Amino acid sequence: MSKKNIILGIFDSGIGGLTVAREIERSIPGVSYVYFGDTARLPYGTKTPGTVVNYALQNSKFLKRHGATVPVIACNTASAAILKTKNADKKISRIFVKTPVFNVIEPAVEAAKAVTRTKRIGVLATPTTVHSKIYERLLKGYIVVSVPAPLLVPLIEAGWEKKAETRSILREYLAPLKKKRVDTVILGCTHYPFIAPLVRDMMGKNVRIVNPAEKTAHYIKRFLGSSAGKKRNRKFFVSDMPEGFVAQAEKFMGRKVQARLASIS
Repeated sequence: MSKKNIILGIFDSGIGGLTVAREIERSIPGVSYVYFGDTARLPYGTKTPGTVVNYALQNSKFLKRHGATVPVIACNTASAAILKTKNADKKISRIFVKTPVFNVIEPAVEAAKAVTRTKRIGVLATPTTVHSKIYERLLKGYIVVSVPAPLLVPLIEAGWEKKAETRSILREYLAPLKKKRVDTVILGCTHYPFIAPLVRDMMGKNVRIVNPAEKTAHYIKRFLGSSAGKKRNRKFFVSDMPEGFVAQAEKFMGRKVQARLASIS
């Protein structure tokens, strides 16, 4: 496969994966991609791993049909379900004709290992991701404090990042991490970089915050090298509520975004 012809296929349950798309654009300005936000079935974080894996396979087939050649799972819940389910990553790779499958968990784990000083790492994530114990498995030898935060994704999807209610809820979720004196926090959901400044403010300046979107973009940049084309092409699809998605996307990406309503069946 020629890397000059690569089109990334990025998917998430909604707008969270835009944090990955944004970091990819910053790191690899010439890259082309197709983005799919599965807004009809969000949030993924309260669904069973089997259901999420099925969604991921359907999303991958959709992206392949629309020209994507390399998959990027821009969702921690889906990444965790795929990493924990036997042969799930191989099934996705086969959809894209045996390409690498990028996820947002492994790059974040490697980054956390590199910056922690005390080996006490906190993970703020969706319930499905926390229950998968994937971070504990990948961080053997470290003290891992994982906290499920089911209310954050709906709040972020609703554009409530700056509301007092969000601050109050986030403070409750971060309390166990502060009690255990973690020195590093992994934002274990691609929605959470939207509230990274709040997490940083509440945890204190000595705590390192790991943004999975940023680290994933670095992994993809290393894979592509200098081979991204100059004629970039970027498409956005959603499975429901395109108007709401566009409003959030434009605010976050800092430019106009057009999203088409599409069925994955």
